[in-house]
Amino acid sequence: MKTYIFDIDHTLLRSATGIYFVKEGLTRKFFQRRQLIRIPIVLIKYRMGFLKGNIVEREIPFMKGLTRKDIEEIGRAGFRKYGLSDVYEDAKNLIQNLKNQGSHVIFATSSFDYSVRPVAEYFGIDDVIASSFEFDGDSCTGYIEGRAAFGDSKKTKVMAYLEDRGINKNDCVFYSDSHHDIPLLEYVGKAVAVNPDRKLKSAAIKNGWEILRFR
Repeated sequence: MKTYIFDIDHTLLRSATGIYFVKEGLTRKFFQRRQLIRIPIVLIKYRMGFLKGNIVEREIPFMKGLTRKDIEEIGRAGFRKYGLSDVYEDAKNLIQNLKNQGSHVIFATSSFDYSVRPVAEYFGIDDVIASSFEFDGDSCTGYIEGRAAFGDSKKTKVMAYLEDRGINKNDCVFYSDSHHDIPLLEYVGKAVAVNPDRKLKSAAIKNGWEILRFR
């Protein structure tokens, strides 16, 4: 049986779950705008390919002190308010067809578990590989737990997931929009570039990977 692995931000959605999360956090006054001033710069660097891997390992101070319930509510409300209309219909239909065929479908994203769990529930997906916040009891410390699921680290986390379940990498298909996912795209049996950024499109053409346009 094939295992189908999907990135989330800009692959299944037109935007990013982190954007929905931050917008809802601002609305609920959990965050202040001055705390978030660097986010647009980081997002631009990410999309243009200038973001270094260690950027995702830094402290996230505006999360410090939030409870698990706070973070879960922000994630759910943010996706409901901003994300539902961003779902690509082609992605929705593809995943539904795969599930109807009995295929194994998982999500693998560098975004945080609390912001992507509502997306997984919407698509009916149980298994999600994502980045996680660190907690001290019920309070977020403002740090990432372990390594973020970004670049090579995402590949490592997916490899561990597959090994634990005895899944052969050659039986896996991975869908992503970003060149940051090239390590995992090169690892699996079949790579699919979805609405790829410039660097991923170039790599896809060079390697003969399938290119899809989700709408």
